[in-house]
Amino acid sequence: MFALQGYQVTATDDSQSAIDRVEQNARVQNVDIATKLCDMSDQGFASESFDIVLAYNVIYHGRRQDFSNAITHVVDLLRPQGIFFFTCPTRRDGKYGEGNRIEPHAYESPNSVTPGDLHYFPDESDFDGLLVAFNVRDIVKMKSIGTIRELSSSTRTGRCWWKSYEFEN
Repeated sequence: MFALQGYQVTATDDSQSAIDRVEQNARVQNVDIATKLCDMSDQGFASESFDIVLAYNVIYHGRRQDFSNAITHVVDLLRPQGIFFFTCPTRRDGKYGEGNRIEPHAYESPNSVTPGDLHYFPDESDFDGLLVAFNVRDIVKMKSIGTIRELSSSTRTGRCWWKSYEFEN
């Protein structure tokens, strides 16, 4: 946990119960964590507000345009040389194609934590196109974890790690 290491942390979620859990864990760990109830497109933070943006199983919720908008929003939120880490399933995921197809590669998932969640499943070409603010530095494949790609920016956004994961049916 970043807060345990002395970093200033702001946690956001669009679920009040998730925010409540973060606040409860912060009290138990005796750390200060600012929280904000909002979705990933919230414009309530100034540009270049964060050194690190961590989006664990978040930005793929929605349509492709939502996925793209989330990445663009992160670029705006990061300070120069900031770090972006996110996770998402890809089209090789065992859940790809399950549920009601809303648009190409986007499905309402019947097997999600919240059944009916809309999930977009990107592929390598999506990452190449959507992460244009970043330059690939390294690709590391890790057994049973998936792929972690480290990117660095030629502009102002620093590094980005993403982890794709695939579940077998």
